[in-house]
Amino acid sequence: MTNGHGFRFSPLLIGMSLSISVGFWDVLLSLNRTGQKNPETSIFLTPLALTTGVVFAVYMISYYSIGQILIRVFKLQRVALAVSLAFLVGFGFLVMSLWLSITAYIEPKLFQLSLSYLLILIASISVYFTVEHFLKRSEPMPAIAAFAIAFPFLMGEIFLTVTTLERRIQLPVTLALLLFTIWIFHRFRKTTFPVRSLYFLAALVFLCPIVVRFQSSQRSALNKSRKTHKIKHVLLITVDTLRFDAISAYNKNTRPTSNIDQLAKDGVLFQNAVSEGPWTLPAISSIMTGVSPLVHLATEVRS
Repeated sequence: MTNGHGFRFSPLLIGMSLSISVGFWDVLLSLNRTGQKNPETSIFLTPLALTTGVVFAVYMISYYSIGQILIRVFKLQRVALAVSLAFLVGFGFLVMSLWLSITAYIEPKLFQLSLSYLLILIASISVYFTVEHFLKRSEPMPAIAAFAIAFPFLMGEIFLTVTTLERRIQLPVTLALLLFTIWIFHRFRKTTFPVRSLYFLAALVFLCPIVVRFQSSQRSALNKSRKTHKIKHVLLITVDTLRFDAISAYNKNTRPTSNIDQLAKDGVLFQNAVSEGPWTLPAISSIMTGVSPLVHLATEVRS
C-alpha cells in the first residue's frame, strides 16, 4: 500500500474514499430535501455511517466478484478498473438518492432512471481508459491520488459548515477550509499522511454514532431519574400553516388572538422556535415522535 516514495492506490483505499464521500453527499441531499435550518450535527451521524457502510460493502463485493472476473477475462488494469468501478457505484447511489428526493414532488419515469444509469455506465468506461492512459506514463500520480483521498475530507468540511455555522459565513469558511485541505494534501502527497488521515476519518465516521448514542442513552436515563413532576396529561393544540406573525402575542399590529395570547401569558412563549420541516407532514411527525425527519422518514407525500 505504501512505499518509500509515498503511497499507491488499493481497492481498500478507493472504497473508503468513495464510501465516505457518498455518505457525506447523501446526508447533504437529505438536509436539502427536509429543508431543515441549523440542524444538530449529531442527528446525521447514524445515517452517515449507514450509507458509508452500505456503499463500502457494495463496492468491495463488486470489485472482488465482478471485478476479478473482468480482470481475468479481459486482462484489465486493476487500479483503473477499481477507479472506474468506484465511479459507477458512487454515482449510482447518488442517482438513486436524487430519485428518492424528487418522487415527493413529481412522478419520474422509469425510462429516465434507466437512461441515467446507462450514461453512468458509459462514463465509468471512459474513466477506466482515462486512468489506464495516465498509469502507462512513467511518472507516478501522487498529486491526483492525494486529491482523490482528500475528497471525502472536502465533503466532510462542507457538511460541518452547513450544519454548524450561520448561513452568512458558511461560504467563506468553507472555501478557506477547502483550500487549506487541498494545500495540506498536496504538500504531503509523497508521504503516508493522506493514507493515515483517511483511516482516521473512517474511524470517526463509524465510531461517532456509537459515542453519540451512548451519551444520549445516558442523558435519557439521567433525565428519567430526575423527573419529579406529577403531570400525567398534555393537551397539544396545533394549527396547520399558521404564521407566527398572525398571532398578536408575537405581532401587536395584527388582529387580536386573545385566547392564544392568554395561553402564552399563562405559560411559556418561545420567541425562536424552529420547525423541523418546511411543510406539514415532516413537521407534525417530528412533533408527535420527537425525532428528526431523517429518523421518522415522513418526508414525502406517500410516506
